[in-house]
Amino acid sequence: MGIKVVVTDCSWGSIDVEKEYLPENALVEGYQLKTEEKVIEACSDADAILSEYAPLSSKVLKSMKKCKIISNTAI
Repeated sequence: MGIKVVVTDCSWGSIDVEKEYLPENALVEGYQLKTEEKVIEACSDADAILSEYAPLSSKVLKSMKKCKIISNTAI
């Protein structure tokens, strides 16, 4: 099984680029997460997070058991 990558929010409306350039076996899920609870629900088993503006508080970070990288895509 591949890695799980969660795109927490996306202002450009599509995660096609991420799906194209991430490894073929990666499970890429896209959301528009605005609350800590929703981020925890979607990301608790993620290996990687791509995020623009979603709340990534210490509570959220502590809930992520497998996450190895978080990248801010708002730059």
